[in-house]
Amino acid sequence: MNINRQRRSRSIAHSIVSLALALSLLLGVVGLFPGQTPWAPARAQAASSPTVGAPLGNSALPALFMPAVNNPTISHTLFLPIMDNGSCAAYSVTTTNRFGVQVYGAMGPDNVYYCDLVASGATWVRNIAFWESVEPTNVTPDRYQWWEIDNIVEVVTTGSFNLILTVDYNPAWAANFPHGPVDLAPLSEFTDFVGALVERYDGDGIDD
Repeated sequence: MNINRQRRSRSIAHSIVSLALALSLLLGVVGLFPGQTPWAPARAQAASSPTVGAPLGNSALPALFMPAVNNPTISHTLFLPIMDNGSCAAYSVTTTNRFGVQVYGAMGPDNVYYCDLVASGATWVRNIAFWESVEPTNVTPDRYQWWEIDNIVEVVTTGSFNLILTVDYNPAWAANFPHGPVDLAPLSEFTDFVGALVERYDGDGIDD
């Protein structure tokens, strides 16, 4: 009986000592962070991402001892790439050299090869002026259809190129062959076309 009583007394004493130690530890934590519940900051800190530049020692502490973070402001530097919009306006030709390129059809900024033309370094461009596209039927010069050659000449105004136009492709009403002599109409029909062509693109402000 005495042995059992002694064992029971020792067990109660050990329990009291353990409870006192736990209580003192808890009071110490509360005193360290007054006005805060020690468990809430621990959960919030554990769920949040680590702060950039925080000392490594903090990450090694138990979550219970981590201080609460009140929405700190973190600045970031954002780097954006420069996107090419396909414009070659900044590389327009401003000088003249001896190099030229033979092209066909419209070669303005909307053409997929326009930037390649600018990058070639050529300052002369040769293209074709289609008589048949301007005058598919025999009409007077005031009824000529210039839209196709306008698109060809656009390369001069947008890229400052020097342009050489080769007149070709006779209309069917003027010649038997598109690349042959004008043998079905008076030669004056051809001179009317060439005169109107020169006047439209000579840049003097008259009938341009």
